[in-house]
Amino acid sequence: MGAVLLFTACGKDDGKTSTDISELLGMWQLESLVRDGQANVPNNCERQWKQDFRENNELIFHHSDLQADGSCKSEIVKYTYQVSGNQIIFSNEQGKIVNTFSVKEGKLSIVTPANQSRTGKEEIAIYTKVTADSGNTSTDPLIGNWRVRVIQDASATVEVTDKPCVKDTNLKVDATTVLFTLYLPNPKTNECKSAQEQYKWSKQGDTYYYEANGQKYKLPIELRDNNQSLMLDYPAQSGNIKFYFTRN
Repeated sequence: MGAVLLFTACGKDDGKTSTDISELLGMWQLESLVRDGQANVPNNCERQWKQDFRENNELIFHHSDLQADGSCKSEIVKYTYQVSGNQIIFSNEQGKIVNTFSVKEGKLSIVTPANQSRTGKEEIAIYTKVTADSGNTSTDPLIGNWRVRVIQDASATVEVTDKPCVKDTNLKVDATTVLFTLYLPNPKTNECKSAQEQYKWSKQGDTYYYEANGQKYKLPIELRDNNQSLMLDYPAQSGNIKFYFTRN
């Protein structure tokens, strides 16, 4: 986690290397998206996307779209799939989609061309494999929605629950990912701006970790008050900033 919120785009691999089909099998959950060359932080609905590749060449795609009222519309779509080199073809009664893909370092990348994507733009979806021993369960106390209450740096401690824009800063944790959304007003225009960081997390013993650039780091989070409040110690250029959250 760094002082500047960066969105890292994953480029395409144009090599014609083939993937062992056994590496593809299993359940994969969406981690990140790149659309038309621009990194997109998945919304709450997109983070529910899952691809379940089975040995009988059947794919079960768990898809979810964000609706105008903020809800998620979910559907399960079945395909048959065929792999040839770095191409994967998905077929069902609705038609055929030809994508390129790769499996590297536990990540599945699927590239959908603009003329076949729902958005009309080239889409690169990065998935991570869902494993039974991930260590994260729906009962872990970290999981939930957290709303900021206090922000503290070296110079001041500020209650922000009544501060416009900043008060919407939040932390959302599900069984696989941590999503930190920071809201700050533009000092010149006072327009409210947001930035996000999302990480895959895991737990070993009582210690939480996050993954970035293929490396694992200790997640600077401390649960308090019988797991009803949380402190995030966030590194910034001017020194660490502490964000205190309460559970929604």
